[in-house]
Amino acid sequence: MPKGNSGRRKNGGILQARTIDEANKIAVNYDLAQRADFSELDISVANEILQNLLKTREDFPEAFEKLEFVGSLNGFNETKTIKYEMDRSVLASRICSTRAASLVFNDTNFNERWHDVARNNIAKGQETLFFPKGCNTLKSLIDHEIGHLIEYKHGLLFNNTINSLYDKYRGEEKPHTFRHSSKTVRINLKMAKALSGYANTNVAEFIAEAWSEYRNNPNPRPVAKKVGNEIMKCMREGAK
Repeated sequence: MPKGNSGRRKNGGILQARTIDEANKIAVNYDLAQRADFSELDISVANEILQNLLKTREDFPEAFEKLEFVGSLNGFNETKTIKYEMDRSVLASRICSTRAASLVFNDTNFNERWHDVARNNIAKGQETLFFPKGCNTLKSLIDHEIGHLIEYKHGLLFNNTINSLYDKYRGEEKPHTFRHSSKTVRINLKMAKALSGYANTNVAEFIAEAWSEYRNNPNPRPVAKKVGNEIMKCMREGAK
């Protein structure tokens, strides 16, 4: 239950923060995180993060534990002696500690000036097979990070069914020229066509990419569906 009435309801129940300070309070009051600081993020980005975390918690109470922190890289580093660094190519990251996981979004990309550019780049990621089918929005990126939180809580890196699927599709990355441009990058086409190019990185990214498609593609493809169903099974068992 929320501890207070931070935020306002819009469009039949979607929680909306009007300011960054209000977004910080919502995250803490709704028990999403011990500490929240969305400073330097655009308010629309902060709201999407909150809405997706709240929706996942509502749909799957056992999905993830209360976070140690949620918010921007700037906010995360505010209390740190040793600053965590993120290259501009990294949009978001799950950071683990002995106490709990933190969910950090790169304010270099998602500040008021650049967040529309970042959203456009995410959309292009699907066109190039780097992101999964149906995963061309900020919501799908947030769901990817939530996939990491679920993987962390439920020990999915050691799940035999998921590892077997990953081993089936992973492979050496080879040069590939995208159809809509002359750009050449290195991806594993087998994995890229079955799920995404990024899923070939390691089993953790494979899980997160599959969860993102499972949650965002109205008709998830076989790999995403199989991994998604296995994740659902593990969460149900965790709720017993």
